[in-house]
Amino acid sequence: MHVRLPEARPALDGRNVLLGVRPEHFEICEPGAAMLSPDIDFIELLGSDSLVYGHLGADKSGARMAARLHTSIVAKEGHLPLRFAALHMHLFDPESGKRIEA
Repeated sequence: MHVRLPEARPALDGRNVLLGVRPEHFEICEPGAAMLSPDIDFIELLGSDSLVYGHLGADKSGARMAARLHTSIVAKEGHLPLRFAALHMHLFDPESGKRIEA
């Protein structure tokens, strides 16, 4: 699965990595600006926030993810275009689990 990163990381070209972003660091955006567009499975209302749970990949076999959104943002089941800032991106080696500083 491929995710568009907010900034180029030439040292990682062609390398498989695990991407970590905290749920509160995602923001809804226009589809053309999306770095990923998960299919939303469930929305949990938590007062002033909502946790939106979804998956990447057409057959639900891809990565599971969650995004925390303010309840003023109306999220529905279906595709949800999201982006995140580079400073909130964490990359990990999939074999060792160690963080990659690139």
